Amino acid sequence: MDILDKCKEITLPTDCCKPYCGIAFDGCHFYLTMPRDCSICKFDKDFKPLDCIKTDRPYRSISYDSIEQSFWVSVNSDKSTIFKLDGKFREIDLIKLKCCLKPSSQIMGISFNCAQNTLFVAYRDAVVEVSKDGECRVILGEPREGNFVSVLSIAPYLAVVKKDDKKQEIIVYTCKGCIALCFRVPNEFFIRDIVFNPCVKRCGPEHELIILATKHCCYPRVLRCGIKLCDNLCRCIFDICRDCREDDKDKEKCACDLIKSVALVEAALSHILNAEGEKLQKAIEIAGSVEELLCINKSINRIIINTTHLEQVLYAKLDTLNNLGLKCPEQKQNEHEDDC
Repeated sequence: MDILDKCKEITLPTDCCKPYCGIAFDGCHFYLTMPRDCSICKFDKDFKPLDCIKTDRPYRSISYDSIEQSFWVSVNSDKSTIFKLDGKFREIDLIKLKCCLKPSSQIMGISFNCAQNTLFVAYRDAVVEVSKDGECRVILGEPREGNFVSVLSIAPYLAVVKKDDKKQEIIVYTCKGCIALCFRVPNEFFIRDIVFNPCVKRCGPEHELIILATKHCCYPRVLRCGIKLCDNLCRCIFDICRDCREDDKDKEKCACDLIKSVALVEAALSHILNAEGEKLQKAIEIAGSVEELLCINKSINRIIINTTHLEQVLYAKLDTLNNLGLKCPEQKQNEHEDDC
């Protein structure tokens, strides 16, 4: 069994008394649940915090539905219900699970299976596939050792996190139930959830696996790891990447429109200032007294002040481009080379 080699370890900001429990990715942002604080924290692709949204319930597990563009979540206090949230994390629907499992079973993880438009739900002692009308089918039965901690659909593969007293491991199964990969995770990290990032493919066959964990049981961490899978992944898992690219294109279009509008105004201002300069030169030639020159100077000074005020507005417009998070082609190329 191989030891999972983490590519990058990222420290997450949080209060140690309010740990992160679940993680989801919609192609553009990562969403981490904090059930003790009844909130969901939003991060960018580099795990820089963007927002923290208060929720009605202490949601624990979370998964993004790329077909309905919504989220599926669970709470510890309800072992038979999965809630559906919209993009603003408001409850819009729910699924009542019709599973014949032990009353003590607790939902440990949720993952959306885009290939079948179903959900994989991990309990401590089983992993089941759930249709959106609540019908359940057991995929993995009670493990001989340890408990299931999380589940992840990488269609057509299925990954689970299994933990016992001595070790914790990530196991990837094929659609036929055979083990394709198996990694052991160092005991200094306690895995809480995993998510697949199909929008990043490193050189060769490696894709990116994101592990939400705590280090030494109290310090929140994200581990970005490479995982080698065959190239026969279902095309549906890449849909979220297309949605994100379209979102970036919208931002780029807005940025181009903004720059064009600023350029047009700047061109108009240059013509105005040029005309004022010519007017001043002509006034010097034909002025018959100092009073006439002072009058012309006052008029030109007023135009310059108004132009300065307008330049400040134009600067504010250009400054908003920094908030769009856009990168020039050279930056994108350098980041691609760094990934390789």
